[in-house]
Amino acid sequence: MIARMKKLIYLIAGLVCLAIGIIGMLIPVMPMSPFVLLSAYFFARTSRRFDDWVHNHRIFGRHMRKVSDKITAFKNNLRGKMPEGSEKSLE
Repeated sequence: MIARMKKLIYLIAGLVCLAIGIIGMLIPVMPMSPFVLLSAYFFARTSRRFDDWVHNHRIFGRHMRKVSDKITAFKNNLRGKMPEGSEKSLE
């Protein structure tokens, strides 16, 4: 029961952040990226389906995939693992 409530709260928070992010795309004064990133965080904790939807969205999916790749590379770097192809760029 508590897990379902937690997922529901994450879903609502993700939808609210996504809506604010979309408004941020249309209004130049308001930032888009932090809200879209927050929505991705919340959707990833809600369900795999919503996480896939955000990452494959036609408008901001490319941005989300780029950020996810950078975060993964950063985490791997912290763990001492080099991302694929980075050995060539260090030479």
